[in-house]
Amino acid sequence: MNNPKISVIIPVYNVEQYLAKCLDSIVNQTLQEIEIICVNDGSTDNSLQILQAYALKDDRIKIISITNRGCGYARKIALKEAKGEYILFCDSDDQYATNDAFFEIYNKMQETNVDLLLFDFYQVKDKQEYIKYTTVKNDLFTYRDFPNIYKNMSSLWSKCQKKSFLDQYQD
Repeated sequence: MNNPKISVIIPVYNVEQYLAKCLDSIVNQTLQEIEIICVNDGSTDNSLQILQAYALKDDRIKIISITNRGCGYARKIALKEAKGEYILFCDSDDQYATNDAFFEIYNKMQETNVDLLLFDFYQVKDKQEYIKYTTVKNDLFTYRDFPNIYKNMSSLWSKCQKKSFLDQYQD
């Protein structure tokens, strides 16, 4: 895809038990104008074979294989290849809660014209308990939510960023 709206970057290292659910939550998004850059970071399990099977079915998936250097390096490699207007970092054991998530994120980025958008997420403690972390209440951070905001600020996977914003920085 020449001009994707969103580039999704996924570092992959020995996550065969989670990877299919992660990829399913991305390829089934209603926003189709995406590219999915998966960096196989030297996996020794079946992660690469899972990636290859998905790539055969969906040409939006690009696989980059490197020797194991860690997820930070894998993300940097993928970011250099990304063509999307916006960047979403996703860990390979994560899933998007709805199939409209990218559509909603993209529209909010367009509407607000911000460089960085934080969004809510759920932590799954077991198969039945979900804890929702909220980042912003009425456009203000509240003291009660500060621990959750801090958690959200420190993770790459709970935000969307303009690629032009990220391109301003080397690291």
